[in-house]
Amino acid sequence: VAGPGMPRVGDGIILINDVGEVEFATPNATNALHRLGVYASTEGKTFTEAGLRLRVVERCLEYGIPAMEEVDRSSDVAILFHCVPLFDRGLVSGVVVLLRDVSDLRQLNRLVLNKEAAVREVHHRVKNNLQTISSLLRLQARRSDEIETVVALQEAERRVRSIAVVHEVLSREPGEEVVFDEIVRSIVLLVEDTVLALHPVEIVVNGELGTLPTDLATPLALALTELLTNAVEHAFIDFGGPDNEHVGVVTLDLSLEGDHAIAEIRDNGRGLEDDFMLDVATSLGLSIVRDLVRSQLHGTIEMSNMSYADGGGTLIRVVVPTEVAN
Repeated sequence: VAGPGMPRVGDGIILINDVGEVEFATPNATNALHRLGVYASTEGKTFTEAGLRLRVVERCLEYGIPAMEEVDRSSDVAILFHCVPLFDRGLVSGVVVLLRDVSDLRQLNRLVLNKEAAVREVHHRVKNNLQTISSLLRLQARRSDEIETVVALQEAERRVRSIAVVHEVLSREPGEEVVFDEIVRSIVLLVEDTVLALHPVEIVVNGELGTLPTDLATPLALALTELLTNAVEHAFIDFGGPDNEHVGVVTLDLSLEGDHAIAEIRDNGRGLEDDFMLDVATSLGLSIVRDLVRSQLHGTIEMSNMSYADGGGTLIRVVVPTEVAN
C-alpha cells in the first residue's frame, strides 16, 4: 500500500511557479479546492490571493524540501497537500502540489476513536458497578455475626474484585486483547490485601504471559486469584512448629509454550491430604477453578505434592489454550 506521500490515481495536481503562483491545476485538484471553499479560478494567483493560506508551499519554495500539510474546513472535509520542489540549476523553480481528499479516512479515524472511547467507558462503568457490588458485600459482611456468613461474603467480594481488575485494565486500553501481566500485578496486590494469614507469606511472580484475548483473561484472572488465595490461606495451617516461624513462599510461574499459556503455583507448605482428589473437592474455590479451567477455558489443571527433595509443598499446574474455543 502506498504511503501518504506516494502519488495515487485520484490525486489532484497543481503546478506552482517560483513566485508561488498557480500555473496549472487538474480537474481533481480544482474539485478538492472547491471542497475547501475556493471556487474562483486560481490560475495566475497565489494560494493566499485565492483565500487559502498554506505555509507548506512557502516553506517548500524557501527551503527546497518536500513538505505536507492537511487543511480542514469542517468535520467533513480534509484535504492533504503534498508539496515537492522543482529545481533548475540548483535553484527552486517551482513546486508540484499533490492534493488528496482524505475526508473519508479522517471520518473513519474519528469513528474508530469514538468507538474506542465508548468501549473504554463501558469497561469503566462495569468496573465501577463491580466495585459498588464489592462494597455492598463488604458492608454486609461487617453487619453479620455469623463467622461462616462473614467468610462467604468476603470470598464473594474478593471474586467480584478480581473480575473488576480486568475491566480496570480494559478501561485504559480497550480492545480484543489485554496485557495480562498488568492484571497479574493487580491480582497479587488483591490477594495480599484481602487474605488474613496467621503466618508470614510471600508471593513471588516469575515469567509473563504477555498479551491475551479478553475472553481468556477474565476467567484466568479469577482462577489464579482463587488458587493464590487458597495457597496463602491453607497451605501453611498447622505447619512450621509450635511457634509457626516457617516463612511461607507462594510462587507463580507464568510461561507460554506454543499456543498454550501455563501457570504453575507452588508453595512450601504442608502439601495435600493423602485422600485429596480435585474432582471431588469440597472447597467452593477449587470447584470454581476446576469448572473455569475445564469448561470455560478448555484447559487442564493438575494438583500434586512436591517431593521433599524439591522443597515439599503443593504444585498446581494450569494449562489453557491462548485462543478460547467458541
